[in-house]
Amino acid sequence: MFILYGDDEQLARDTVTKALKARGHEVFALDTSRAEEMTSRLSVLRQQYGTPNIFILDGHNILLDKDGNKLYDMTPLGLVSWLRQNGLSEQCKFILYSNDDKLVEQARTNRALHFFGAVSKGGSEGGLKALLQTVEEAVETF
Repeated sequence: MFILYGDDEQLARDTVTKALKARGHEVFALDTSRAEEMTSRLSVLRQQYGTPNIFILDGHNILLDKDGNKLYDMTPLGLVSWLRQNGLSEQCKFILYSNDDKLVEQARTNRALHFFGAVSKGGSEGGLKALLQTVEEAVETF
């Protein structure tokens, strides 16, 4: 599967990307904290590979300018809407992977937000294990 993982933390991007690649997925990481870099890289990846099957998003520091200031009051929920409005196919499954338990619960319970799943990072291996399970569940839908 073609998977994108967007997070503002380099260590999280490296860990998740490595774990998904070890399971045979084609995975690319996006630094969601830098708007210009993220949108540019996303555009290149979409031109080269098409629509991702799965897009995993973190819940913080989304689309900051080069100085680290918020460009928009962007949440993962808003980012999904923005990506959809900018041509990302409805076939792409979004998964929220966040330390913000309130946001995770909101994504789990409100199907109108269009998340396939939502997983708490939990600061431990348990969060990563749950994320990998959710990804495999999403893969089974294709």
